[in-house]
Amino acid sequence: MALIQLMQKRLTGCCLLLSSAALGQKSPVPERLVYELTHSILNELRPQAQTWYKRGANGKYQWQRPTPNDTPAVRLLLQDRSGVAWCKGLLCSSSAADSARDEQELTPRYFSPADLAYMRQQLPTAASFVFRQVRIKLPWVHVVPLDTLNALRKRLGWQARPWLGDTLLQRYGNQSIYHISRIVFTRDRRRALVAVGSNYNGYTVAVYRKNGAVWRWERELMMVEY
Repeated sequence: MALIQLMQKRLTGCCLLLSSAALGQKSPVPERLVYELTHSILNELRPQAQTWYKRGANGKYQWQRPTPNDTPAVRLLLQDRSGVAWCKGLLCSSSAADSARDEQELTPRYFSPADLAYMRQQLPTAASFVFRQVRIKLPWVHVVPLDTLNALRKRLGWQARPWLGDTLLQRYGNQSIYHISRIVFTRDRRRALVAVGSNYNGYTVAVYRKNGAVWRWERELMMVEY
């Protein structure tokens, strides 16, 4: 546990170095690259997205035990806002002394100073990026607007936590919302730092590397469980 906490603190400082970006600066990374990586990540998530929720005789979705001839309904709900999941954990302010120390310790292991400078420039647009359904070319992925989730929470009030899952299930056929947060790329655009998680399980911060035309998971930097 102590090792995990130390790693989280150090990685936080490393990533927090990126937060010194000047607001309003346009990201040097094309939107096409963000969606390219997103599709690779979503394809990795596909087995986790398989559910056997089906509409019963009462018209409601309910879990049904799969049979040998069953084809699972694959539905993955993706939150549209990419900047809401890990700002507090990774890309917000830290003391200059901690940031400088963590940069000195971790930069050689993960990112060069030039990479960090390039990643800083991407933060404003990475934090405000919104996934659009029309750009997600996977028919089993449904983009859920954060505004919709907030409206459901507001309508449900104090009952939001126990009832939100069932509301999502009956509306979309699944109750777990995945998020892919704040994708930032190195200068050569062959590596990226990204957080992937869900509203039930927490999130993982990982480095992805581009192999040919496909992005592959390279290493996990930290994991946060809810």
